[in-house]
Amino acid sequence: MYIGHYNPAWPRDKVADARVQEIGGNVKQFRVGDIHRMALEVPIDDHFMGGIINKYFGEVSDPIYWALWTNKVKK
Repeated sequence: MYIGHYNPAWPRDKVADARVQEIGGNVKQFRVGDIHRMALEVPIDDHFMGGIINKYFGEVSDPIYWALWTNKVKK
């Protein structure tokens, strides 16, 4: 599964801006091994019209989901 996040380096509760407003969550930083619960839309092109960096372009044909919100699951 491939998921696109708007400005993934920013905390999810601070990432919404004038361009992309309806996103958020409680994740402060994405870390390997963390488990997340997300609200997703598909395909990403129907929900985000900005530039997309896709390292797997042409290698896979799976859909890319758009993350509306991302919350960290407490273990």
